[in-house]
Parts: sequence; structure tokens; C-alpha cells
Amino acid sequence: MSRKKKLKKRNLSSDNKRSTKAKTTPKKPSISLFGLHKRDEFEIFCYSYGEDDGSRIRAQIEQDCDKFVDLINLSHADAARLIYEDQVDILVDLKGHTRDNRLEISAFRPAPVQVRYLGLAGTTGANFFDYIITDKIVTPDDHAQYYSENFVYLPHCYSSEQLLSSDPEQR
Repeated sequence: MSRKKKLKKRNLSSDNKRSTKAKTTPKKPSISLFGLHKRDEFEIFCYSYGEDDGSRIRAQIEQDCDKFVDLINLSHADAARLIYEDQVDILVDLKGHTRDNRLEISAFRPAPVQVRYLGLAGTTGANFFDYIITDKIVTPDDHAQYYSENFVYLPHCYSSEQLLSSDPEQR
């Protein structure tokens, strides 16, 4: 019996502390969004270009990923080359047009499938993202004409935000 190859899914972001993707989820309060992937189907890397703030949340993300790679000191081209050399199947940008983004890395097209998720829910207007993960409230079908990305709809809300938390660091 042959084993099915795991898809190499990589996440690209600078937010590793106080952002939606860094926060824990209500059902699994000690696991970040990265820890909720089906590990028998996906190999999860996180490419970070944000400063290491020493936070508990960043440490949790590092723990929840198969590999955590710091790109902070690499140029856009060198970061894209490293991602390409890792033979990524799917690269997910978690910033979009928000502060401290590095969309230039994705512009090099280091992965065959490039996706936008979280960050700004609007379009990047870029031809180097294939899809945007969203929901029908944030981006109804009739808004597709205004997006450069194709919509991939989640069944409920696209955000993993934990609305109420007793942990002040997560608020």
C-alpha cells in the first residue's frame, strides 16, 4: 500500500502575536489556527517576516507548525527563492494589503497555487494570487467581478477570531 503524499501548505505572515491567525480558537484554546490542519494530509510551515516578540502566542505557532522559518532578514527575492526551493504546493498569504505586508514575495510566484486568507478581506488586485478564502457575507457571489482572486467559500465565517477571551494577551 502506497502512502499518499502530503500537500506542502505554507503560510506567509508577519503577524505572530495579536492577530486573528495567531489567536487561539474557542474549541481548542491551546492551539493556534496552524495547529488545526489535518496533519495526515498537510505539512504545515510558517514563513514569518515579523520580529520575534518572545510572546507565548508566537511560541504556540512555532509549536503548531511542522517547521517555522524566519524570513525577516531576507530580501523579497531571497525569501521567494527559499519558499520555491521548499517545493511548496500551496502558499497562503495571511496579510494582503495590511501594515507590514510583503506582497512582493508572492509576486515572484514561488508556489504553483497562491492563496489569500485573513488580513484584509478585500482583493489585492494582483494577478499572482489564485484564490481568496472568504465567506458569502464578506464577499457575496456578485462581488466576484471586483476581485482578481477566485473565491473559495468557507461554510460559516472566514475568520477564526475568538471573540471573548479571559487571557488579556489575546484581547
